[in-house]
Amino acid sequence: MTEKEKMIAGEFYDSHVPELMAGCARSRRITSQLAVTPMSDEATRQKLFRELFGATVKKFLIENTFNGDYGYNIFLGENFFANVNGIFLDDSPIRFGNNVMLAPAVQIYTATLQLVAAERNSGLEFAWPVTIGNDVWIG
Repeated sequence: MTEKEKMIAGEFYDSHVPELMAGCARSRRITSQLAVTPMSDEATRQKLFRELFGATVKKFLIENTFNGDYGYNIFLGENFFANVNGIFLDDSPIRFGNNVMLAPAVQIYTATLQLVAAERNSGLEFAWPVTIGNDVWIG
């Protein structure tokens, strides 16, 4: 398995390999563009989010600013809304159901580290998926 495949599967992986570092750089490039794109330019913002995320839907709105690790592991349900300053660390998939609303500064992390210092110092990480169902508000 590649390190990316291990990451998505919830196995220990090395996040410092070129493929994953490039994925983070891609995400940073797109989120930097989003940060300077006015909310009034909905067409450009929608295009950038569609490029960034693993799957989007027809109707969604994400306020400035948004940050994530990779983006390609984020999957939106219909009628999704995220208020300002959202952070989604999507080392493993983050799936949102329909009619999900997020308050300002909601942070969703799939990535984690080992609890024992000697093991954590190996540099290996792991991630577990997060699924949020339909009709959920996180405040």
